[in-house]
Parts: sequence; structure tokens; C-alpha cells
Amino acid sequence: MERFQRLLAWLDDDEDRAAQKYEHIRRTLIKVFVSQRFQMAEDLTDEVIDRVMRKLDVLAGYKGDPSSYFHAVARNIMYEARRAEQRRVSIDSVELAYYPDYYLSKDLIVDQEARLKCFDKCLNSLSSKDRILIVDYYQGNRVQERLKLARDGKLTVNALYARIYRVKNHLKDCLRKCLGVPDS
Repeated sequence: MERFQRLLAWLDDDEDRAAQKYEHIRRTLIKVFVSQRFQMAEDLTDEVIDRVMRKLDVLAGYKGDPSSYFHAVARNIMYEARRAEQRRVSIDSVELAYYPDYYLSKDLIVDQEARLKCFDKCLNSLSSKDRILIVDYYQGNRVQERLKLARDGKLTVNALYARIYRVKNHLKDCLRKCLGVPDS
């Protein structure tokens, strides 16, 4: 509660005006998140306010309209949220082409739903770093995008391919175990 009181004091010396400014900023931020089609606009607004409250010591010397600072933080949160959405691992967003049926024996029939469940389980068994890497690798099918992925990960292209190979083998083994397919 003390941080909230400090936030109000930062917004204005007068308590009533500070409360009005706070409510105006809060409503405006919610509208911004809704207009950008974020489903959890109020939660994101709360995150903006929390981040600003954590920075009050730094903001003591801030000159200018406090709402501008709130909106700058909101832009960062929107960027982070969009990036998180892009990186969210969904079975629909990952091509199963690199796990074709030839991994399974010809006489074994596995329904697609069981296969997808196993694949999702195996994908989630990876470290978040490897999961993000494999998803990004297969979502970007152009050579330039893969080169950028290697640069972003501070990897050589060969190191990227080796890492992808290792992750794919882990997924393949996990998928076989989950589906009950014996090693060939």
C-alpha cells in the first residue's frame, strides 16, 4: 500500500487530483490494450502499474507528464506479450513434417489425436530454450530466417544445425516411447 501511496504522490501533490489522474491513466491503458486486441487488458494494465511503482525511486527526477511514462511501459509490455504469443508452443504452429510416419513401423496404426498428444508432451519436455529454438527453426523455413536464428542465438550455422539435430532426435525418441513404438 505504501508503494501505491508513493505512486499517487508522484502523480500529483493533491490526493484527489492524483486519484483522478490514476483512474484516468488506468482507464486509458485498458482501452489501449483492448484496442490492440489483448484479451487480458486489465491484467496487462495492472502489470504496467506494478512496473511503474517498482521504478518510483528512479522516477523521482522525471520531468513531464506521468501518463507518457505509463504509455511507454505499456508499449514495452505489448511488445513482450506479442513476442510471448509468437513463441507460445502450440501443436498447431509446429509442422509435423519432420516426424513423418516412417518413424513408425508400417503395421502400427496410431490415430492422429494420440500422436498429437504425444508430440505435445514431448515438445513440452524440452527446455524452454530448445522448445523455442525448434519452433522458430521450423516456423521460419527460409535460409535467411535460419541464419538470423543462428546469429540471434550467437551460434554458427553448423552449431545451429547440430543443436536442431540433437533436439529432433530427442523428440523422435520421446515420440516413439510415448506411442509405444520399439526402437528400430
